[in-house]
Amino acid sequence: MKNRVQAGLLIIFLTVLGVLGYNAWLLETTPPERTYTEFLTDVKNGQVTVVHLKGPEIRGEDRSGRQFRTFLQIFRLLYRCYFQAESRLVLKSHPPFLIDS
Repeated sequence: MKNRVQAGLLIIFLTVLGVLGYNAWLLETTPPERTYTEFLTDVKNGQVTVVHLKGPEIRGEDRSGRQFRTFLQIFRLLYRCYFQAESRLVLKSHPPFLIDS
């Protein structure tokens, strides 16, 4: 009985350690978020050098070499409408909005 308890505690400990490690990795690899308005202002001012679009997410790099991410506003509005809708609302895109580089 004692060995099963120890094995269970070891599995729980390793699971918690794995989840904490994954979260720490996400914090290190996810660029900070900018508002969409700040992103548009930086684009107009020529401060953005690289932009990658994938679905509603925009990832990019500014002239200082700092990475950032933001989301297209239209998708935020659609998602907000989707989750607040009392009826069944289906979001579709024709053709699917996905741009990979």
